[in-house]
Amino acid sequence: MKILNLENTRLKDKGAIIVFDSLKNNVNIKSLNISQNELSDGLSDRLYNFLTNTKSIEILYLHWNQLKL
Repeated sequence: MKILNLENTRLKDKGAIIVFDSLKNNVNIKSLNISQNELSDGLSDRLYNFLTNTKSIEILYLHWNQLKL
């Protein structure tokens, strides 16, 4: 699997953290869609750490969240 689409799955910040932790050693997923999940700025540090430590993610969709990064 190269694409993981979790758009509009009501993840919220807690669910996104679980996704980030689950994918931290991932080498296959290239595209991650976590749009429309009510993600907030409280997730900023976790998102930054995920993106800087996960080398396989090439495309990240975040639209329609409450992020003001």
